[in-house]
Amino acid sequence: MKTLHLPIIHSKITPAPWRVNPIEGYQREVRVLTESGSKKVICVANSSPLFSRGEAEANAKLISAAPELLQVLIDIRDWVAHPKNNVSFNPIILADMFKAIEKATS
Repeated sequence: MKTLHLPIIHSKITPAPWRVNPIEGYQREVRVLTESGSKKVICVANSSPLFSRGEAEANAKLISAAPELLQVLIDIRDWVAHPKNNVSFNPIILADMFKAIEKATS
């Protein structure tokens, strides 16, 4: 099984936390911003005839949770790999976890 050995904060990722910022009066756009001093816009989730405002907000919430979700996966990976932790996980779930980490960091 491949171990990635990533730093806690991957250098290519804008540091967390990220937050959802619905734009008042503008019904078609939801922004995901950093909460750091720079207040960078991470992405804009737009509603359209294909995506409702609620779906755009749900997508923005999922995107805003990405740094924390990635960190939790990395922490679980490292905990499982530690020789003192004699644990067993479903190999399919572990493979999916490694793929998700690789997808987010490669």
